[in-house]
Amino acid sequence: MSAGLGQSVRRALVSPSGAVMALLVAVAVAAPFRWAEPRKVGPDSLAPPSWAHPFGTTLLGQDVLAQTAHALRVDIALGVGAVLVSLSVGVLLGGTAGFVGGRVDRAFSAVADLTQALPVALILIALAFAIGPGASTILIGFALLGWLPYARLTRTEVARVRNLEYVRAAELIGLSRVTVLRRHVAPNSFDQVLVYAAAHVGVAVQTIAALAFLGVALPDGTLEIGRMIATGAPRLQTAWWLTVFPGLALVVLGVASGRLARHAGAPLKEYG
Repeated sequence: MSAGLGQSVRRALVSPSGAVMALLVAVAVAAPFRWAEPRKVGPDSLAPPSWAHPFGTTLLGQDVLAQTAHALRVDIALGVGAVLVSLSVGVLLGGTAGFVGGRVDRAFSAVADLTQALPVALILIALAFAIGPGASTILIGFALLGWLPYARLTRTEVARVRNLEYVRAAELIGLSRVTVLRRHVAPNSFDQVLVYAAAHVGVAVQTIAALAFLGVALPDGTLEIGRMIATGAPRLQTAWWLTVFPGLALVVLGVASGRLARHAGAPLKEYG
């Protein structure tokens, strides 16, 4: 990692946004240990926020804080998975285009332009109806449609490093393309892409939550932020906490993700 980028990453990790992201991840990881039974029915039906239930309770007396923590666990896990799938496809396609160039690069540009023109949300919804809601549907959708920003960033970085003098010198002394790629190009091309991927988890979570709000992302009964918001929406006037607290968790995650990206110097764009 270059010194400049390393400083940016360290600055991002110790920033308030980095601390917030770490706190949200910690809550998600600790959820099964702190709240082992988030669906446990209690006597306090639709109780407003209190010391006993800081986020209030549901119609069945279930603790909203416990359910929000478990929903964050599901969403963050899916967000990380979606980013890893998109990252893998994008790095492979973009790295190949940037390193080989020529016809391969032109073909990549054509496919990228076509992918950018596709209505991502509609295709994800169509996949959910065709395959059925579930984690595999989300990962397939992101593999097909979420790779573009990673591919373009990788292509730009690989092409830049590929044309540096020391890389061309390595080729002139007889090193194979594979060796040049492994020793010189790859180690100096992917730092910014990895930062972008880490900061993009929040955006992926928001996309998944939006699809779950529409009822097309995950099976019924899954504890997930978007589904919690959709379930609580009809009671917004009488039991606002059912919607507001899960919504706030999603907003905080998205804002922290965006600010983390800016601290690290990575561009952040929404899927679709």
